[in-house]
Amino acid sequence: MDSDTDTDTSESDDELVASACVFDNAALKLVHACLAETIIPSWLERPPTNLGAKSHGKLKADQWLQLFSIFLPLILPELWTPNSDCVGLLDNFHDLVACTNILCAYSISPARADLFHDHYISYRKSSNTLFPNVKSQPNHHYAMHNVDLMKFWGPLIRLSEFPYERHNGKLQKIKTNGHQCMFYSYSFLAQIRTEVHFEGELDFTMLRQICRRGRLNGILRGTLLSEPLSEPVSLGTSPSAGTTHSPAFGESQSSPISPLAEARHNFNGHHVSAPLYDSILSHLNRQRKAASKPHLRHYTQVPHPPNTHILPPVALSRRHFKLLSCEFSTFDMHEGNSSVGYHGNDGHSLGLGFIQSAWSFLVDGWMEDILVVSLHKCLTPMDQARNPYLSWPGFQCTVVYSELSAESEWIIIRPDQIIGHVAFYRRPAGTYGIQSPTTVLTESLFRNR
Repeated sequence: MDSDTDTDTSESDDELVASACVFDNAALKLVHACLAETIIPSWLERPPTNLGAKSHGKLKADQWLQLFSIFLPLILPELWTPNSDCVGLLDNFHDLVACTNILCAYSISPARADLFHDHYISYRKSSNTLFPNVKSQPNHHYAMHNVDLMKFWGPLIRLSEFPYERHNGKLQKIKTNGHQCMFYSYSFLAQIRTEVHFEGELDFTMLRQICRRGRLNGILRGTLLSEPLSEPVSLGTSPSAGTTHSPAFGESQSSPISPLAEARHNFNGHHVSAPLYDSILSHLNRQRKAASKPHLRHYTQVPHPPNTHILPPVALSRRHFKLLSCEFSTFDMHEGNSSVGYHGNDGHSLGLGFIQSAWSFLVDGWMEDILVVSLHKCLTPMDQARNPYLSWPGFQCTVVYSELSAESEWIIIRPDQIIGHVAFYRRPAGTYGIQSPTTVLTESLFRNR
């Protein structure tokens, strides 16, 4: 596989890499299957499914990151754990992935920085043993300084070059009709006035495309587009605010919704099933009690006393919505966008599951957004003992049964409990010696948020 470097690899280095290759054709076929079949969110770029072929060219830095932190940890334990000769390779790879996950995390502590140091020392020692003919590179030395950098600067992902590399990539995709880079000529008049002459249109094209993209992103990310536009919007203008609209899903409110907007919201809503309504009402009342808010009354408990707060039986059903700047969906619309991790209702535990439905209730002008999540079925103690990821926690993966939990076991959470997406790879019965179909989940997309 080609590396993403600015220098060409010499023939001697190519021979050393070839001699250290640990994937035969059968193993590479399984890796390709994992790359193609792993369920990921729609915003994540999938690495080439023909990994190792020259046809896909060099991988981008972000593709290397996704490959090592998400995809390979889902398949390599399955490939290497049955073979005792490969345990050393798996330990080596585990140390590298653990270092990568710590380095790319959005939160860091001195203890985790020291953990990076321990894993990296172990990785370097095992690399020298496993690949004695492969020379150390300057980057191997530079990485040792990451411990001090994390302790001084905090999360290094916030200082990374990924955003700038992504911006450069966007510039490279702008169509220039084969024109070459243009130059500027400057003339100084009276020592205070500068006249700039453009030798061509390429620079203007670049600037114009960047400005258009920026204005469009500003419009799309604004709160003015919480509902579909009724008419086209120029890239140089903003849509009119008009009447008050319902806030976007999961968005906090500064003032109540107008009665007209509330009536429109309920008119467009769907009736919630009785069992789900009872569960949501019970969940909201527990939260309201903890927050010293008024109790919500069941809509069927008529007659209602004056000034009673009633949970309406209708709500907007959300199939797609944005949280944390990412697209989320219900399970029936997009499996990858519905697979999430969340903070438990106790505030401490971590849960993983699929978003089955999302609802927006309006109660006296204030929005109550709800997510219904189906939980994964945990392995039995006997099958859990066969879970290889217990020995390699740095992969941030776990194994569960593929069978979905019963609807009676689904839970209700708020949008702000969502941590992020969870990529997963379904495996057939017999994998890891477990006699039921399983699913491998990876939490690496959380980036320790």
